[in-house]
Amino acid sequence: MGHKFFIWIQIIRDMGLTYILFRLQYGLQRHLGVIKLRFPKKTSSELTPFITQEWEGNLGVFFQTKTSFPNVGDPFFYRITADRLKELESRIIKIRNHEYPYFVDQWFQINDWHSHPKTRYRYREDQHWSEVPEFSQEAGDIKYLWEKGRFTFLYDLIRYERHSGVDQFNIVLSHILDWIKRNPVNCGPHWVCSQEISLRVLNWIFAVKFYQNRIQEPLLLIILQSIDDQMNHVWENRSYARRLVRNNHVLTEALALYSIGILFPFFKRSNRWKEYGKTTFEQEIDFQIKSDGSYIQHSMNYHRVLLQLLTWALRLGEINEDPFSVHVYHKAQRALEFMMAMQDSITGWLPHYGPQDGALFFPLTQASFRDYRPQISSLAQILGVEISYEAGLWQEDNFWWGIKPVVPKTVTHSIPAIFNFKNGGYFVLKDSQSSTFIRCASYPTRPYQADNLHLDIWANGRNILRDAGTFNYLEGTGLARYFRGTLAHNTVQIDAFDQMLRGPRFVWSQWIKESSGEWRYEAASNAFVFYGYFVGFRQLNRRIIHRRMISKSCGKLQWWVEDWLEGVPEDMEIRQIWHPGEGYGRDWGMDSFDEAGEIIVANQERGWYASNYGSMESALQLVFTTKSRYLKTCISWNAT
Repeated sequence: MGHKFFIWIQIIRDMGLTYILFRLQYGLQRHLGVIKLRFPKKTSSELTPFITQEWEGNLGVFFQTKTSFPNVGDPFFYRITADRLKELESRIIKIRNHEYPYFVDQWFQINDWHSHPKTRYRYREDQHWSEVPEFSQEAGDIKYLWEKGRFTFLYDLIRYERHSGVDQFNIVLSHILDWIKRNPVNCGPHWVCSQEISLRVLNWIFAVKFYQNRIQEPLLLIILQSIDDQMNHVWENRSYARRLVRNNHVLTEALALYSIGILFPFFKRSNRWKEYGKTTFEQEIDFQIKSDGSYIQHSMNYHRVLLQLLTWALRLGEINEDPFSVHVYHKAQRALEFMMAMQDSITGWLPHYGPQDGALFFPLTQASFRDYRPQISSLAQILGVEISYEAGLWQEDNFWWGIKPVVPKTVTHSIPAIFNFKNGGYFVLKDSQSSTFIRCASYPTRPYQADNLHLDIWANGRNILRDAGTFNYLEGTGLARYFRGTLAHNTVQIDAFDQMLRGPRFVWSQWIKESSGEWRYEAASNAFVFYGYFVGFRQLNRRIIHRRMISKSCGKLQWWVEDWLEGVPEDMEIRQIWHPGEGYGRDWGMDSFDEAGEIIVANQERGWYASNYGSMESALQLVFTTKSRYLKTCISWNAT
């Protein structure tokens, strides 16, 4: 009891009393049934057939419609290869057979909207959304149910029609209409999360605008009524995201409100949605993107989500002569430059760092999920930022936004370059053969992982020291706890303790508040050296300091990593943890020494690696353990 009370006191200190009171108030409203009264199981404002006349003559401009595509010879024209078309066709066959993609690489055959594809638990479609179990071990991770309900599979169908000429209108329309029929207003799990609703509506917009001249009465009225109902839900629940989850959730909701407001101005609340959506989006971009371009969610994949939302917003505003503020463009460029600094120049991949739930909001190419070139190139083109990518699948993304495609260039590998993103706590060294990424941060906003001084190394296009990834967000099995904890990262643990103290679900207490780091070049040794430290493990001692120094000689694939710990209780061991990637023991290796210069033999433990959300495999985990307070480890590529 005392331990839980202490954790809650720490949570109140970290999150703030306003946050706690709003969450308690909202929870009480759900418990007492107030939410059910605020969100009745009925349409809030019934549309009339007159609205379809407005549809024909009062619509905003969209990125692409079926009749607006460029033809062969046009500089905006793009066509995928025959092999890629065949690959895409195989996906269409699966979708027609009611198989759908989940989190990148998992496919499940599901014939309805309410059955969990793994547990087969079936949610009630008549149950008010406020009573739906969100964190049920019996039901399973609710994100699996939401994944199909996002309708991102529509992009496969639309892309296939564009590239093959084979009509997909009926299957696209039937999926949308079936969802509307099976999901009454404010009932069932697909009405629980306003971000999921917003993303679904954005993806419907893409499809409805693609086929805007083919959807006729009375089906058009049914779809418009559902869009209005869903956005009314988002509107009425808008304070939840702004007060409790100020991240990509509130950005997605604001963008959906703005998009509906500007594209469909005939809804009753269209003007209010447009104004609120744009203002909120601008304010949140300013708040969520730090001055150095790093993002509030401490995640490469969520940073990509940010880029996609910015691309949609900026492009939509421009083509409708309603541009966003100059400050949004400035923050967007900083966020883009941050991602470009993190990117491996050979593969286009980024470190597998931070929470990663498989989100790719608008999958407009067949590039690998880990390849960030499609999204980076599109936003770069809108902002006028020059990039150097060789020709590849990423080019199609430009086409769908209706922007002039980026001209592929021969990649010239960078000379040694240092990137110190001190506000966000990211530090990168890049040269022609490698990229060295270190995380060293303090947390003014909620952290997701206890991973300070995590080291991620890329050599010759391979991620030789990697982050373990994210398996799922459902606590209870211990696996979600593993991936969020210190043990799943290339840093140092004290006994089996994390750097911060765990709270309920996604919450950590005793946030790390003091840290510092920097890459610098030292001419005397002709090496680049990183110096960093943080104060953590406060559950063990008030002031435990972990210092890490990394030295990389110019022109060599060799790294020396030195760790010092101060203030550790005498009876405890320190454990230097490594998660090796491809080629360990064959192409590269590592050796570790204690403060006396004695070699430390690594313990080979069973770890885990999640390449994508929901997918996990056993993996090697190396641990160097010592009672001393110093370790020095050499990581080196084997010369050939």
